[in-house]
Amino acid sequence: MPKIDFSYTSNGASFMEKSSPYGMVKGAAFVHPDDLDIANQWDGARICEFRCNKEIAKLHRNKMRERYLGAKNLYEHILQQYETIKLTGEEKLMINAMKQQVKGAYKEYMKTKNKYDNMSQKEYMFCDKVVKARRDFREKMKKQQESKETNPA
Repeated sequence: MPKIDFSYTSNGASFMEKSSPYGMVKGAAFVHPDDLDIANQWDGARICEFRCNKEIAKLHRNKMRERYLGAKNLYEHILQQYETIKLTGEEKLMINAMKQQVKGAYKEYMKTKNKYDNMSQKEYMFCDKVVKARRDFREKMKKQQESKETNPA
């Protein structure tokens, strides 16, 4: 389970540090001046955690890219060495196994790259959704309060 440290300031700034397999990552969220009336630590924490998870996805993507490029470079280097000689059956099996490793590393890299790209594209929509949900909640609570005041039990 990741270790999470979170802080919230009175002016609506939220900060989070979250542990990951790649070390500690940080996320921050700052309230827009138009949204100061609905600022709260829970929404700040949600946005910070999203940003921490996005940073973790970026670090994972970088690690998978490094793995893919390393496997690809090794495979290409070995292929260059064996171009001039005739390969035995065992050597052909080894080269085919390496080729499969490169393909697998590429697939994993592309999967992590797509995940990070998707998170990057949806970050604004996520933040907007959190703020809209809070506004809707506050409106609903306000209407219930007005209803209670006009129709006491």
